[in-house]
This record gives sequence, structure tokens and C-alpha cells, in this order.
Amino acid sequence: MEQMKFGPEETEILNAYEQSEWQSVNRLQDEIRRYQAFARVTVGDKKLVSIALPASDFEAVQKKARAEGVASDAYIANIVHQFVMSDSKKQS
Repeated sequence: MEQMKFGPEETEILNAYEQSEWQSVNRLQDEIRRYQAFARVTVGDKKLVSIALPASDFEAVQKKARAEGVASDAYIANIVHQFVMSDSKKQS
């Protein structure tokens, strides 16, 4: 049988799996919904907005985005989306 050839990214994933670096996620459905929300605000029709944040705020956003495994702009977009949606639910 022919052995599969992996690219560098696939090799990295396989090595991490074989070294038990991957762990099961608690509350999988909640995690799926959370990442779907990130995807919705990342992929949808967009308008470009430029804002100035204090350096400390931006660094905190970057840290939280890294912890979530997403880009800072996607993280900020998701925060704004959640705020707007929670506000509109209150008005209904």
C-alpha cells in the first residue's frame, strides 16, 4: 500500500495529535455555535470601519482573540455583532 504524503501543516497537525496535544472540547455544541458566530461576521457583507483604540485595549483584544484562536478583527466584529444583537432583542 502506498504511504500518504503530508504537507507541513498536515504533518504539524498529525504530530500534535500523536503527542496528545489535542483535547476534547467540553460542551461541543456551544463551541460550534461560538465559532459559527465568528464565521458569520467574518464572511458576510462588510463595511470597513476605522477606529482608534488605546494601546492597552487593543493589546487586551489581541490577547483574547489569540486565546479564542481567531484574528483580532474577527474578534472585534463578533463583539460588535453580539452587542447589536443583544440590544435589538431587548427592544423586541
